[in-house]
Amino acid sequence: PTYFYSSFSLLLLSYHWVQLAAMKILHILTSFCFQVQPELMGLIIFRMVQLSRSHGICPESSLGFAAFGLVISCFGDIDKAYRYGKLALSILDNRTSDRNLHVPSVYLVVYFMVNSFREPVQACVEQLRHACEIGKSVGDVEWTLINAGAEVELALKNGFNLKDLLGRIRGYLDEMKKYNHYSHLVTLPPYQTILNLIDDEGTGDPTILTGAAMDQAAVLDICMKDGNNNLACMIGSDRLWLANIFNRHDAAKTVILEFHQSRHDFQADDLVHFTFNSGLAAAWIARNEGRSQGMWRKQANTALASIRDYATNHSAWNFEAKQHILAGEVHYMNGNVNDAASCFKEAATIADERNFPHEKALAYERLGILYSETGSVDAAKEAFESAYKAYLEWGARRKARAVYEERLALKGSAADSK
Repeated sequence: PTYFYSSFSLLLLSYHWVQLAAMKILHILTSFCFQVQPELMGLIIFRMVQLSRSHGICPESSLGFAAFGLVISCFGDIDKAYRYGKLALSILDNRTSDRNLHVPSVYLVVYFMVNSFREPVQACVEQLRHACEIGKSVGDVEWTLINAGAEVELALKNGFNLKDLLGRIRGYLDEMKKYNHYSHLVTLPPYQTILNLIDDEGTGDPTILTGAAMDQAAVLDICMKDGNNNLACMIGSDRLWLANIFNRHDAAKTVILEFHQSRHDFQADDLVHFTFNSGLAAAWIARNEGRSQGMWRKQANTALASIRDYATNHSAWNFEAKQHILAGEVHYMNGNVNDAASCFKEAATIADERNFPHEKALAYERLGILYSETGSVDAAKEAFESAYKAYLEWGARRKARAVYEERLALKGSAADSK
């Protein structure tokens, strides 16, 4: 017999073969339900937890508790979700012979969907990569490829080098095509986003995900026919991000209004990403447009409150730079130029210390825009130079060129004639 301590009790592994078979079947169903019929996920997860409470811990219980934590996080209790994730990992650590068979599925849920809100996200990406390697070693194609898609999505949003990511995502896509795996489709938006940022085979409009990787209209048609809400949200979130990066504020406004009308439900990681970027866009719109200013002000302030909550209560490491960037935009929206500049500088410092080059670049660029619009041309040039270097560090060559051209455009100013 095997004993394991959990928050429920000291549980004896006393499964009848029927319950063990049921847990194995439920474990297999989780990945397919998540992709095809996510509304059934709750029933499967709750049954796995119920069986674990009634009959004790078995290897499949680790995924049940991890996924139960994910459900809890959807209701805002990230701390409790984090504890269930640790419980799931503890179950794995108490396994020996069959541990690696369950690492890919459990690590996906824990490190991609829960711990990325509590622990340094760079460590979470490394754990997902580790899960991919273990999955390959035990022949688990299903969970390995799902992990691969999650890894590149999380790494892209958190400033990992784009050139390195491009090589990894192409390798993963080759494997997904080889096995005709459904994760191939959801990996296309991150792939096209990378191409648009580095300008390798990207489109003319960097906010449209059409190019060598995918055709945006065709993929959205598939989303419509299949009811694939997750993929539609991913495309919208990436488009909004690109609109902010390339200062295409009209495109950002269009994406936000489209999602207000469609009322799509985001997964947690995309929700934070979308909240941050919609707040940035809303602050700019409120500052530059007279009509509907109140609505955009409210959205900017609501987004800032949400990101501040993540930074204060969950992970300062992952969200503090975002908080300061968004606070800078809100201060600038309210006419507080000095406070805005201080926030952008603080964001750049934090992002540099924690290895988020994409956020360091964004903070310096927003600082440069503020200085150029308020007449501090020399300070603007210095900020744009720092943004240019940070974008190159990230690997976003196309964006770096745009910043360089914007910085050089200032040479015709009065400051250069002194």
